[in-house]
Amino acid sequence: MHEYMETFKINNAEPIDSREELIDISVEYCHRLIGADLADKLGKELTETPVILTGNHHCPDHVAFPIQGSILFGLSKRNARVVPIFACGGVPLDNDFYPRGIETSQGIRINIFPEKDKRKVVSSTHPFTGHMVENGIKQLARLHNEGKIHSKEARTLMEILKENYLLQEVLQQPNYSYQATLLNRTLWKKLYASDIQDEIPELVFLELEKIADELLENDLLKKRNFSL
Repeated sequence: MHEYMETFKINNAEPIDSREELIDISVEYCHRLIGADLADKLGKELTETPVILTGNHHCPDHVAFPIQGSILFGLSKRNARVVPIFACGGVPLDNDFYPRGIETSQGIRINIFPEKDKRKVVSSTHPFTGHMVENGIKQLARLHNEGKIHSKEARTLMEILKENYLLQEVLQQPNYSYQATLLNRTLWKKLYASDIQDEIPELVFLELEKIADELLENDLLKKRNFSL
């Protein structure tokens, strides 16, 4: 497994443009949303080890295989300051990762966003509200009472909804994309035992399209001579 993870760092491709612009945009994005300290760590990490996981969808991570992929990628970055993940936001709320809410291990779906929003894409979706989360909590409680969700899983999901989704910092964000970034940062720590959490690198989970938008805008504004 360790030998396989070491191959993640092999990259012989020559970039078309300088990596610095991508790093600068990513750092500013992180600074704006999370803070200067983590943004500084991200900049150093991307400069020294320019490897990013881009296989995730941009939503709160509840599905097993992307979570496992994030852990595996994180383990490949020994002594890392942060685990950088640039995830795809151009996915609908009802896709297999179920950004509309939370899907349980038995495939039962707890809805945060209403039915009318299910075909919206994460990149352009409004933020969820405390009222929407409370509706999800009521749905979870009802399903548990009906015996459709195991008690241990129901307790865990209830804790996540109350302690993570209802954080004021999360609820105050202007869009769902930013909420997902902050949620995954807190959910990441829950994957590890409390006595080792301080040793685990921070997760930086940013939307790939928002970074690409700025790169394209900068590129279009540059004065260049193009020849066909």
